[in-house]
Amino acid sequence: AEEWPGKPRFASGSERIRQVLRPASPLIGVSQVSVRIKRVATGGPLLARLEDSTGQVLAAAEFPEQQFPTGEHRWVTQNFDRLTTLQAGQTYYLVLSSPNGSYSTFCLGDGQRFGFGSGSVFAEGHAEYDLGAGAGWLIWYGYAEVGDLAARNGDMQFYLATEPAIRTFLPLV
Repeated sequence: AEEWPGKPRFASGSERIRQVLRPASPLIGVSQVSVRIKRVATGGPLLARLEDSTGQVLAAAEFPEQQFPTGEHRWVTQNFDRLTTLQAGQTYYLVLSSPNGSYSTFCLGDGQRFGFGSGSVFAEGHAEYDLGAGAGWLIWYGYAEVGDLAARNGDMQFYLATEPAIRTFLPLV
C-alpha cells in the first residue's frame, strides 16, 4: 500500500470520511472498528457508523477525543454498540464524523494501478469523502482536490474485527 499524503481529509463539522465496503465473503459478528487518524482540534469525539446501502445504521462506536494525542496519527480501536453481519456482495459504509471535534487522515493507494498481486490489494471497496458543501460523496484520490471518479483504488486506514476471529481489510502500517 502507498500512503497518499497530498490531500488529507477531515471528519470535522459537516465534513465526513467513509469507506465503501462490498465484502466478497460474509463478515459474521462484526464487533470492533480500528482506524488510523489524527486529532487536529479539541471539541468532541470521533464517531464511527457502520451503515447499509440505504443509510440505516447497523452499528455505531464513539472514540473519546482523549484517545488521540493532538497532532499525531495513531491506531485506535473501539467496540461497536452491537454485533452485526455484513453479507457477501452487499454494499456497506463505514462513516467517520465529528460534529464538534476535528480529525484528519490520509488515504492508502491499494496498488491496483501498479499491477500488485490480488493477495496484496484490497478490492472490496474504496474511500470517499464529503466536504459538507452540498456536493455529496466524492471518490477519494490522494492528489486530487475534488476527487476522481476513475480512482477507486484508495482506502481508509481501518480494519474490522469479528467474533471470535479478526479479519483485516488493510495491512497495518
